[in-house]
Amino acid sequence: MVRAADLQLQIDAWLGAIAAGRFGTPAGRTEEIKRAAAIYRLIFGEVEASGLLKADQFKRLVLVADSVLLRIPFAALIMGNGKRIIEQYAISSAISLGSLTWPTETGPIDLSVLCIADPLGNGVRVINQTRGEFGRLEGAHEEGTAIKALLPATKLLTGAQAREAQIKREMPNYTVLHFATHGLLEATHPLNSALILAPEPKNSDEDGILEAREIAGIRLSARLAVLSACETAGGQSSGGDGLIGLTWAFRAAGCPAIVATQWKINDAVTATQMQAFYRALNAHRNKDDALRISMQSVMASKTHNEPYYWAAFQLIGDTSPLNLRDSVTKIAIRNYRHHVLERIFVSARGIIRVRGTFLRP
Repeated sequence: MVRAADLQLQIDAWLGAIAAGRFGTPAGRTEEIKRAAAIYRLIFGEVEASGLLKADQFKRLVLVADSVLLRIPFAALIMGNGKRIIEQYAISSAISLGSLTWPTETGPIDLSVLCIADPLGNGVRVINQTRGEFGRLEGAHEEGTAIKALLPATKLLTGAQAREAQIKREMPNYTVLHFATHGLLEATHPLNSALILAPEPKNSDEDGILEAREIAGIRLSARLAVLSACETAGGQSSGGDGLIGLTWAFRAAGCPAIVATQWKINDAVTATQMQAFYRALNAHRNKDDALRISMQSVMASKTHNEPYYWAAFQLIGDTSPLNLRDSVTKIAIRNYRHHVLERIFVSARGIIRVRGTFLRP
């Protein structure tokens, strides 16, 4: 066993090595690999030794984390066989073991996507002295255009079209919500975490900043929300309900599945990764499979194969495929048998215990 404080130091060092990985130095890559393998051994060593993580044993891994473990990009951990976890498993996260038994809507749906992309357009907007300055995201614009081309039912709002008042009105009416914009993480006041939208007119009642507290008050019908912005998975630990922040707000509003990021992401690479994600979703893949495919598409790149570029995204919640009413091939959402091992958590005394839920077709 290891104390939470000691693990925290190791996680911080690994995340630092991941961040440095974008510079592509051989020494930095070696350091990152070493730390990724060491943290894996601390958390999964006993489980792997038991034989439960054999390549042919399970296809997907659901992680129920708490405390410092919420900061780990599990997809990038390196297993005993030298592979990243994402190379062997589709991965998702759940806020609790009990949430895995919550009923989900499985009936066919008419796919409708609300996509907000590059709401600042050519402008540069200063939010305030503490929140910083935000400008155009060309990759986000490309991301939105590509999603619209792949899924014609998409309503795409870019630039000045992406105003807060309209988006709040539109959000309850769509089955998929996609935000490709700047994210604001407020760790001290997590419900102030926000997504940056287009500037509002001077006489508007809105401020162009869609905060978590506002999202939580909207009644959503969406089956999936994709927060393709910086640090959207971050927040403040709630001691049992994950991190309070943007992902928590979308869950509170009724959305059962959220894709969010753990650090500041690369604009251009993210556009490519999200295109791969939606292609897989459109092919009726499970959401966790689709995210895995998108990660592997970036990993295969010669220039962006470091974890910094592909491992930031995580799926929280329901993993089932989008059961599209208008698809040529009708796909029934599969039921999964749960093989419960142990849940991963850090106790109040700082002792790590390993528990987890593995889903098997």
